[in-house]
Amino acid sequence: MIKLLKSPMNPVCGAGNKPRELGQTRNTWRGKIQYLNPMTGEWQAAVRLRDIREKLLREEDPNQYTIPKKHGNEHQKEPTNYTSFLQKDKEFGPERDNRSHVLFQIKNAKLPTEKPTAYVMDDNRIVLDAYDHGLRDFPNVLPKVLSSELEGHDIEYYYRQNADIADYDLIARMPHAFHHGNEGQHYRDKPPRGGTINQRAQ
Repeated sequence: MIKLLKSPMNPVCGAGNKPRELGQTRNTWRGKIQYLNPMTGEWQAAVRLRDIREKLLREEDPNQYTIPKKHGNEHQKEPTNYTSFLQKDKEFGPERDNRSHVLFQIKNAKLPTEKPTAYVMDDNRIVLDAYDHGLRDFPNVLPKVLSSELEGHDIEYYYRQNADIADYDLIARMPHAFHHGNEGQHYRDKPPRGGTINQRAQ
């Protein structure tokens, strides 16, 4: 008998923040994806994030940020390597006078912790990461789509809003193939490293 989860959990990962096991999915006879929801033990309609990144970015247009967030390399055509828009973060940026007050609190102070209660949904479908695990939903805290080029002040800001947010929650929202380097001369066909994310946040 499967032990049901009380709240969404990230998968157990090995080297490189790669899950040791894939999430359980199946295809219907109509070619639709279903995900075995570990909270209910039932098969539910699902969709992979990589297949709807462009759609989500149209719905939550990154151009609405007053101060543009760093995004995919401009020398390469990567139209989905952006961070989707959150209204409450509209005016925030990297400079001292436009950073969130959260970043001026003592770093070792006790952070708010609130476990997510659901997965990210799109048209009544559970949104899956690149390894077919449901994306944990942190509404109005963590955007549904993140750029691989996310800067340290943004990373630290997300972490400080909820101590339950882990590296994996960010990495799962980033593209798992992208160009990097000053001129986009390097190509990575894997997700960003957890160590890279942590180094930027320091």
